[in-house]
Amino acid sequence: MTCVALPIAYLQEENRVLPAHLDGHRLRLPDTERRRLAALAHLLGRKRLKAVATLTTPETRLRWAKRLVAQKLDSRLPRRQLGRPRLAEAVEPLVGRRAEEPPPWG
Repeated sequence: MTCVALPIAYLQEENRVLPAHLDGHRLRLPDTERRRLAALAHLLGRKRLKAVATLTTPETRLRWAKRLVAQKLDSRLPRRQLGRPRLAEAVEPLVGRRAEEPPPWG
């Protein structure tokens, strides 16, 4: 085996062993891990993913990828506010007062 193939073979074997240690419990992944796996799954494609993926089916990971793209393009969600965020209410009067005072250097 080449230098590159050996670590890949090790990780594939590790992935084959991992489900046995879950004791039949369902694997719950946080959204950040799901996003990373979905992005890589989308790049790999279904055929290559079948050889590598053991925790979930390739269809599941590709479904995650589709769902993430759909969430990104969903127009029903409110858009993030653009521009600089507002100052705290306690700071606003201080800034206004400072602007009205004459400068200390002149």
